[in-house]
Amino acid sequence: MKKNTFHALFGDRDQAIRAIAALRALDRAGDRCEIDFYSGKLDDETLPLRATRAPLRLLEGGLLGAVLGALIGAFVVAPAGWANNSQAFTAAFCAVVGALLGALGGSLQGAAGPDPLIAALADELERGAVLVRFTAEDDFHLRAAEDLARKFGAKIFDRAGVAPVPRRLLRRLSLQHFP
Repeated sequence: MKKNTFHALFGDRDQAIRAIAALRALDRAGDRCEIDFYSGKLDDETLPLRATRAPLRLLEGGLLGAVLGALIGAFVVAPAGWANNSQAFTAAFCAVVGALLGALGGSLQGAAGPDPLIAALADELERGAVLVRFTAEDDFHLRAAEDLARKFGAKIFDRAGVAPVPRRLLRRLSLQHFP
């Protein structure tokens, strides 16, 4: 199931603690939402894997490895006669091997640093701010959590690390530009 994520930056620890307690109450069963929080000096070695660049680099490495593997299989391995199979099979096999190796290398490389948003807010986190990452399986819990975080004074960031455009403004813009 697709998961949706937003980040909320709280100015102080007390606000964040109250907001996290309220956010946890949204998911009484404890199976639809995940809440992580970060504060203080970032330590790359103690960050959970989902708070690093590893998921993105895994995908990038896998895609790049598949493309390069297919090209090498089709234009180097098959014509050289190193494989007794057709050019298409050799290219497909090399693409799979390339994807696996690329994904492994990408995830290892990505695990070395924090998520770009967390890294961009590192100075604020060191000054006492708290960043809460909320992930929900459905839009209902996500929207309710966003509204709740705003009530506690959080600045909301979407996955790209940009504060999203308020829904009222989007509605106003869509009505103006699309009659």
